[in-house]
Amino acid sequence: MNLSISARHMELTDGLRSHVEERCAKLTRLLDDQSRIHVTLSVERNLQIADIIAKGPRTLFQAQERSDDMYLSIDRATTKVERQLRRHRDKRKEQKARAPKVTAPENLAPEPTVAEGLLETLGAVEETREISVQRLPEHEAIRLMEDHEEPLWAFRDPEDGRLRILARCGDEKLRRYDLIDNP
Repeated sequence: MNLSISARHMELTDGLRSHVEERCAKLTRLLDDQSRIHVTLSVERNLQIADIIAKGPRTLFQAQERSDDMYLSIDRATTKVERQLRRHRDKRKEQKARAPKVTAPENLAPEPTVAEGLLETLGAVEETREISVQRLPEHEAIRLMEDHEEPLWAFRDPEDGRLRILARCGDEKLRRYDLIDNP
């Protein structure tokens, strides 16, 4: 995590710097390593202002607090950002937990296909993943795919019930594959 502190119309003392670093250390547990936190401390008309901006991949959290004491402003602003980060984290966890898991019925044995024969000639499968398929509109699936930074995203279209896969190509374009059952 990258932390930068700047001061406007005031001198940044070692005590203020260490207090900001100590309070922002709590935020690092809720952010990933690629995140940046910028803290701006300023004085306007005898008000002590602490402005905190936390940037992550595709996320931005901001809080500003004003009071007569700079330490109090810093504490309140970091508490606000921490609350925003926790709310964001909890919302992501709920979305993952709410996603229905789609599994094939156990009594249906899959028939060997041409693709399986092709896989045998090409070699073994290196990795197998279970994918949870949600009923989502396409724009929501694209947003989730980018939020989770996944190269593939499977979803079921709520309008027609078709299973679709979004794939990111090498040129950063998205391709959509509609899966069709052949009799």
